Amino acid sequence: MDRTWIALILFSPFTAWIPAVGAAMAAYRKKMTIWLTPMTIGIALLFNWALLTGIYNHSLREILVSFGILFYLGWTIFLQNSVTRTHQVEALLEKVWRLGLIAAGLGLVEKLLSFFM
Repeated sequence: MDRTWIALILFSPFTAWIPAVGAAMAAYRKKMTIWLTPMTIGIALLFNWALLTGIYNHSLREILVSFGILFYLGWTIFLQNSVTRTHQVEALLEKVWRLGLIAAGLGLVEKLLSFFM
């Protein structure tokens, strides 16, 4: 798992979709196995429900958001197939933890600076 992908997710909600799209495309191109876990089934049902709601409400925004949920299903499939060993999971969580601390520190600095500006 590349550090850049994790940073895109943690540092900005506007760039969080980029790794999800990349992972979904990689899962599709490599024909990765879809494991039927409660998480993948739940995300698939959430996609279906969001799509049906968007169609029923005639809302293009809701339909597009449902495809965003589909990208996160691809992200989940990619992670289930690529992070399979305990040491890989621990290394991934360590990267998330370290980058999360950086993001939290930046958030605190921003909040402190807002008091003085």
